[in-house]
Amino acid sequence: FNSGKKIPVFSENWWAQAYGFVSHYDLPPFVFTDLKHKIVQVVITMGLAAGFMVLATGLTLVILSKFKPCPILPAESNKTDWHTIAIYTALILTVILYTPFTQGGAYFQMKGFHYLLPCIYFIMLLPLVIYFRSDNNFLLFFRNGKKSDWKFITAWCYIFPLIYFVLTLLIPRAVSLKRLGNQEDSAVIMHPSYFSEAKRVISEDDKAFVLFEPRKSSDIVFGNQPFSGYRLVSTQHLYIQRYDKSDHSSKGKYTDALPSEFIEPEDLSHLWSLTSKDKINWQAERLVFRKSPNLYFTGHAYQKNVGLKYRQNNFNSNFDPNDQGLFSYFRSGTASIYLPPGGPYHLEVKVVHKDETNKTKSDKMAEEIAEKAKAGKFPSLTSMKQDGPIVTMEYLFEKSSAPRFSLVSRYDGEFWFSARLDGKDIVAK
Repeated sequence: FNSGKKIPVFSENWWAQAYGFVSHYDLPPFVFTDLKHKIVQVVITMGLAAGFMVLATGLTLVILSKFKPCPILPAESNKTDWHTIAIYTALILTVILYTPFTQGGAYFQMKGFHYLLPCIYFIMLLPLVIYFRSDNNFLLFFRNGKKSDWKFITAWCYIFPLIYFVLTLLIPRAVSLKRLGNQEDSAVIMHPSYFSEAKRVISEDDKAFVLFEPRKSSDIVFGNQPFSGYRLVSTQHLYIQRYDKSDHSSKGKYTDALPSEFIEPEDLSHLWSLTSKDKINWQAERLVFRKSPNLYFTGHAYQKNVGLKYRQNNFNSNFDPNDQGLFSYFRSGTASIYLPPGGPYHLEVKVVHKDETNKTKSDKMAEEIAEKAKAGKFPSLTSMKQDGPIVTMEYLFEKSSAPRFSLVSRYDGEFWFSARLDGKDIVAK
């Protein structure tokens, strides 16, 4: 698990997590706008100031509690007071001693703050119990206390910031609740259609293999739950390993894998696609029932149909700026094509390295693709050539009475991908 780059210790975001205003997932890269909103940022800053004030004045009140006469309580309550102060001290020591062990990364910082948050809140509230030993004493103190007395002033400097601190905690939570309802950032709500479609897939195919396309990374948390006992793989936002015993060793080994590597040729008749076209409603489709070709992507991350790009090397003298095609973006991924019965089909694939000006990287990409082609990873490939950052792959799928699902591109890096079937751009659906 990538724990992320840790937040600088004692920075504002660090303290904001320590006091419970935000979490690791409320900060970039998971959230890009909320904390930059001036009102929210000002509220958090003032809330932090109030929090420090509560801790400082609270500690002062605890110390003063042993010098404050309390005729209302009997003498034997002194033991109970010291017991409460011992708990207060133990909580402070717990926070101080445990915090250094949770600074390994952003995720570990977040979990550490989650564990310590109840301790911090108890530290902030216990002075109420220790200094104001009863409700009557609390009311009498503020009713009869001398406003010029420094103990009275300290008590007010504790109560007011405490009230303000509680109120400021509500603002980020209201923002998070709004974000959750709107499914923004990493928040997600699965529409009931997802579960009804899952039920339909299972009822129609007891050997279903589902390609689940998450809208965002948080969808993965819920994606596999309705398919317990069935085969499902998320097409992106997931780091996958597979157990390989091909070397016939006694233990085997785990190797990195992309989702498409789990699909075998015999799986086609049971292969399903589960996607959300409108980002709300989900639709499951059995591939063999499709009447038209379609592209299916897998990888660490990808974006379908990003826009038009040049299909030629623009550093060549014969470059034609009018030759443009529809490209998708990949970060370490694969593209496969489904073809219904029929043919022959001619497919042209363009793979362009994201850093188009870096010749070394482009050459390395071409070499890696060529190695996979020699290993037979791309069936029906007839030719392959490189022109600068662009690798062009030509495929010929002979006429067939059966549908086909074939890998047509793979590269373990960032690249652009475009495909034309019989001279027309394919729009990935």
